[in-house]
Amino acid sequence: MREIKFRVWDKEDERFAKNSHLVFDFDGNIFNLQTGEDEKELILLQYTGLKDTNKKEIYEGDILRRPAKDAWEKENYECYEVFFHDGNEAGEHIGFVMNRSHYHGNMSGGCIPGFLPRQTEKMEVIGNIWEDAKLLTEVNK
Repeated sequence: MREIKFRVWDKEDERFAKNSHLVFDFDGNIFNLQTGEDEKELILLQYTGLKDTNKKEIYEGDILRRPAKDAWEKENYECYEVFFHDGNEAGEHIGFVMNRSHYHGNMSGGCIPGFLPRQTEKMEVIGNIWEDAKLLTEVNK
């Protein structure tokens, strides 16, 4: 059985919310228990149930890559954005996927790994789309 967990991105403060008084309903609406107000500037991100090579939990919005083996691979790599695909025009791919590739250095193309434990446990979380947007920029030298 998969552990159901969430983290919350605060768009206004541009950081992950640390407040334990936030709750949400099944429609994804987030409420502040202390004020009773609707929190419109928060984004709810779900834990995928998977961990990376360092046993770090992988959440929606995380960016993964294969660990660098040498100095060249530190600068030249492909990374993948984790997101939830609702199945709209996706065929059989419904659920968490990481098929948005971003290339850095002298990298282009390649094979997108499946979002399975045998793949993700060989990869590492290097950031997320909120705090590390520069990782989403495709840069080729």
